[in-house]
Amino acid sequence: MRLTYAKGTSNKFWEGRVEGRTLVVRFGKNGTEGQTKKKALASSTAATAELEKLIGEKRRKGYVQAGAPAAGKPVPAKKTPRRAAGKTPSIAELWASLEEFVATTPQRLHLNPPAKEKAIRAAERTMKQSFPDDFRASLLVHDGQEKGDGDDTFPWLSGHPRLASLDRIVEAWKDQCETHEKFQGSDAPIEIDKGRMMHYLWHPKRIPIAGNPWWDQDNTYLDFIPGPNGAPGQLVCFGKGYVDGLWCSASFGAAFALYVDAVVSRKWLWEKGCFAADAKDKKRRRMSWSTYAAKQRAP
Repeated sequence: MRLTYAKGTSNKFWEGRVEGRTLVVRFGKNGTEGQTKKKALASSTAATAELEKLIGEKRRKGYVQAGAPAAGKPVPAKKTPRRAAGKTPSIAELWASLEEFVATTPQRLHLNPPAKEKAIRAAERTMKQSFPDDFRASLLVHDGQEKGDGDDTFPWLSGHPRLASLDRIVEAWKDQCETHEKFQGSDAPIEIDKGRMMHYLWHPKRIPIAGNPWWDQDNTYLDFIPGPNGAPGQLVCFGKGYVDGLWCSASFGAAFALYVDAVVSRKWLWEKGCFAADAKDKKRRRMSWSTYAAKQRAP
């Protein structure tokens, strides 16, 4: 994408594209070749998320897409292009959709600024575990949510506490490792939830990504010790309400995509009681998010 900025004595451009897992940007004065810089990231997903983040920053500074009408001139109305059938939206696109929707409600998402790639790699080294591409892409858009537990928070995923920032994730993981060693280090593994999970309340291979400020209620994890019928990196819950664990989704990205689509399209409504649309009688009926999600995953 090529963006331009023309104001006062400034007349410059900025371009960005993704080549594999490399982000390539070119910038300079209009009419010149400008400078080109390349940045290798962990994956193409991470590179795309970084590109979208930079585009957002440039737009906020006043850059416009090359060929766009000058400020003050009427812009012809046009339909938003449809996504190609079968194409899955990126994590950055999902966040943008959810943020746009939440802006129409009294609630807030309380989102943090993006995490730095350097900080993500440092966290992975500490925990000796790489984040899945989808969760890494989310961190590059928002480093979790602000620490807190306010009633005005619109959930990033219904029934789950606020997403933690990288520093909180690492801090909670360290505490979890100590607790595992002290209380569960010698426990024999037990399969639960149809063999999708192993019954450990705490484990070094389970990364906490969402919890209240004290991590003492129902916490959400990326699970890298799945049962024989589970998948590495699956999304699970453990805590006061889920002592025996709750399998949520095969991945962070799958859960987030299903939720954003349901909320934005109003197939499922986050209200007092939580409602889902019934296609048969066109009425709304009470339905928790976990029930709705399970029905969508059912064959």
